[in-house]
Amino acid sequence: MAADRPEEATLDVAVESRGEWTLVHVTGELDYTTVGELRERLDTMLSAGQSRIALDLSALDFCDSVGLGCFVGAWKRARKAGGDLLLLRPAGHVQRMLRITGLDRFLSSLDRLPGAAPTGGDADLTAAL
Repeated sequence: MAADRPEEATLDVAVESRGEWTLVHVTGELDYTTVGELRERLDTMLSAGQSRIALDLSALDFCDSVGLGCFVGAWKRARKAGGDLLLLRPAGHVQRMLRITGLDRFLSSLDRLPGAAPTGGDADLTAAL
């Protein structure tokens, strides 16, 4: 009875280069069933020497503790390599989880990439990313 089964979580990960940063757009739901894709992509980037990574979380609908763990692991590896991992435009539920867990002291949340010009609205903000 397929109608009785809960809908499976989906996660889309798109990567693009933005100067010295690798911008990773994360869309959908980040939980124990989907975290593998993001973790694999981040591991591949970090192994290839891409240590300045910005995760665009503006379209992330859900994130659980496994997702936060993925962020922390990638942040540690990036820092060890002399880089950084930033969270761009995290949704309110993600910001709240970061604050509750104290991870907001380590994981930087920004509205735009460092060095990007300030913008006047959401359409401009996306262009600045």
